[in-house]
Order: sequence, then C-alpha cells, then structure tokens
Amino acid sequence: MLVVGGIVGIIIGGAVATVATYQFAETRLQRQFPTLDRQGNLFDQQLVQSGILSCVDAFGGLGDQLTKGTQFAVRSHWTRDSSDASDSISALVGMSAPNPAGGPAKQTVGTVFAAADGRGRCAGYMVRVSALPVSCNAFAAGRPQDARLGPALEDLTTVDLASGEQTILLPTDTGCVAVSTAAR
Repeated sequence: MLVVGGIVGIIIGGAVATVATYQFAETRLQRQFPTLDRQGNLFDQQLVQSGILSCVDAFGGLGDQLTKGTQFAVRSHWTRDSSDASDSISALVGMSAPNPAGGPAKQTVGTVFAAADGRGRCAGYMVRVSALPVSCNAFAAGRPQDARLGPALEDLTTVDLASGEQTILLPTDTGCVAVSTAAR
C-alpha cells in the first residue's frame, strides 16, 4: 500500500500554524522519540503527520539548520510504503531573513529531503539558495571565523563551515548566488 500526503505550514514571528492531530501525537511519541521536544518545530509536526518517524533527526534537524534566523513557509510532500523501505519526505521552503543594512528582507529558498532505509534509520539532505547583493569575493572575504575556503570547482569559490555545511558561490551580473548543502 502506498500513501502520499502533504501539509503546508507557516511560522511568522514565532507563531505557528499547527495541525490539531500533531498536538495529540506529539505527547504519545515524546517517550519514543525524545528529539520531538522542539516546541513549534514545523518539520517535526510534518513528520508526525506523515508517520515517517525514523526521520526525526535528519528531516527535523536539517529543517532547523536550513531556517535558522528566518521567517519561513513550508510545503511538504511524503510517500509511505507499508514496508517502510521507501518512505520519504521532502519540503520546499521559502524564507525571509532580516536585512542587517535595514532594507527589505532577504529572500532565500531551500529544500529538505529525508528517506528511511527500512531498518529504522534515515538519511537526509538540505539545499539553500540565496541571492546576495555583494560580489562572491566580498562574501567569501566576510565569511564567519569558523569557515574556511574550500577547493575551487571550475573557478567557483567554495566555503566549508564548521557545521559541515558546504557552500559554492556563483557570480552574477548584480552580485552572487550562494548554494549551500548539508547532509545527515
């Protein structure tokens, strides 16, 4: 039996649009999955709704990493198989981050994907794409202290963060596009 589902949720300024069934399922599952204690985590809510609970750390954790410091909206999609061998969940994410210069919020997009292996484990991947109003060289020069320049790929700058996240910088006529990835 194959089940396909989806849910849309929005977090704005800390307010959460929740699914009523999440509240009941969360209490029941806290003992089995202690990492489900992240109050208001929209990614955890979607996992509970989908029933793909082996992906709590991969999907929920990568979702947190992707959206940290932003307001965001999520649209998810999942596929369930009765054997749990091919369960997967993915989410498209639209984000707005405050502009330190005081201008309009910076728009960013991303996706999170996680798949169960049928043995109670799960692997996941996150991609974030950000258009930056500065040159790639300026962005790389202002990278966080815990980040280091990685090897160039076809003359494109890469940056490795201490968290394991990797970023490749793509110059444009008006700035730079940063594509960041992480896996769990």
